[in-house]
Amino acid sequence: MTAKSMTELKKILQRKLKTAVNEARENAEKAVQSTVDQFYSASPLKYARTGTLAESIRVSDVLGDGDSLSFEADILPNVYATGSHPTAQTVAGWAMSGAARVQGHLDWQGTEEKLKRILDESVKSHFGGR
Repeated sequence: MTAKSMTELKKILQRKLKTAVNEARENAEKAVQSTVDQFYSASPLKYARTGTLAESIRVSDVLGDGDSLSFEADILPNVYATGSHPTAQTVAGWAMSGAARVQGHLDWQGTEEKLKRILDESVKSHFGGR
């Protein structure tokens, strides 16, 4: 692909960036789902699972255009409250702290680091970086 002007080059680079960020978004969604799945692979010790933590995964669409693109990937802890069941925020807190109420650990910090690597690798793959 050859650009004949700076404006054309900028458009080419913006398209490549959008492709890279969209790819990273797809892989980020898989990474967040994998984190929750790993947590769910262990049985709870002191509460009945409703599965709502898995339903609280949110990965936004890619936002912005041109020079600035972004997406958000997270677990929404305030998504639900189910009467006598703990809220997703409570369960996520137990899981991230490794509290005795849950068996297994929700490694959100590790997931955040993984998401940064996913974005970096995607951009590098589309722009020829190493």
